[in-house]
Amino acid sequence: MTPIAAFAESFLDVCVHISLAVLTISFLLIVYRTVRGPTLPDRVIALDMLVAVGIGFIAAIGVLTDYYLYIDIAITLGLVG
Repeated sequence: MTPIAAFAESFLDVCVHISLAVLTISFLLIVYRTVRGPTLPDRVIALDMLVAVGIGFIAAIGVLTDYYLYIDIAITLGLVG
């Protein structure tokens, strides 16, 4: 493996782990807004954002595991959700 390919692979792993951390934080904030939302529209928007974060989780896990069928699943969920 060339040094450039090794760097690209390690850089991709770091980026995926950072994105999973950001998605986890946003998931927790969205769950808080869903539970504590003062109005019904707040809860509806939070649930819609929960679908978007779920799509992000599925896509990031697909890239991390090199099982790219997850990307297709994320696209399908985006079309349905």
